[in-house]
Amino acid sequence: MRQSWTDDRLDELTARVDTGFNRVDVRFEQVDARFQKVDAEFKEVRREIAAQGEALRREMAVLGRDLRAETNALGVRAATGDGRSL
Repeated sequence: MRQSWTDDRLDELTARVDTGFNRVDVRFEQVDARFQKVDAEFKEVRREIAAQGEALRREMAVLGRDLRAETNALGVRAATGDGRSL
């Protein structure tokens, strides 16, 4: 093993280290781009789920009103847990 570091050897090492870090920087840029894409997809999925939840709640409210109207039309009164009628 050599005991001395010449300027040429130090320059070579510096160049190799710089090259390695440049490759790492490129990979991080690729990873960052992928994360941005995944983040955008998750935001879209959340919007879709929220919209579906809102639509489901609206549909359930309509069905509940319809069911109450039908039971009232039949003269049926069912008690709820808080003493109200359907």
